[in-house]
Amino acid sequence: MGGLLARYYVEYGAQPLPEDGSLPPITWAGARYVDRLILIAPPNAGAIKAFFELVNGVRFALFLPKYHPALIGTFPSIYQMLSRGRHGSVLDEESGQRVDLLDPASGRNMDGG
Repeated sequence: MGGLLARYYVEYGAQPLPEDGSLPPITWAGARYVDRLILIAPPNAGAIKAFFELVNGVRFALFLPKYHPALIGTFPSIYQMLSRGRHGSVLDEESGQRVDLLDPASGRNMDGG
């Protein structure tokens, strides 16, 4: 997620995120300190792989143990990597509507509850 941090710094400088979860106004304050910034495939709209890891767990290498979904769910960064509903990268199969993976109501709808 270093690419996301670098992009944030170039766009907003050292401005903190507002308490309401919105973004601060783009000022390009950090750009004056950066000569070149090359971003190669940063997860700008999240990473759907994060959702699959939350559901199924993950094995980072053949010789390492599989990490159970309950353990993966304790990593704050996994939730930061989830695609947001506004990006439209996750759609409900039946309705075609956008799904916000961070909305608790989405989870209730997925399991039929």
